[in-house]
Amino acid sequence: MVGRVAGDGNEEVIAFVELKEGAEFDLEELRDYLADRLSAYKRPAQIVRIDAIPTTASGKLLKQNLRALAGELQVHQ
Repeated sequence: MVGRVAGDGNEEVIAFVELKEGAEFDLEELRDYLADRLSAYKRPAQIVRIDAIPTTASGKLLKQNLRALAGELQVHQ
């Protein structure tokens, strides 16, 4: 999850999902799951399935890459 600036100037949450091999992705089921567990303001504004979460050689998340991807998604919407 990363934040990006929304059209109203506030920050919105973008969630990136990498599936395990053989797993299925049901966006509505995930949204329902999150709605049961998170306050509305904490829920992702967008959920994006990607092939692989970018990481360093030591396995740490490369959040700057995810932020860049979130920015690109905003441009294309």
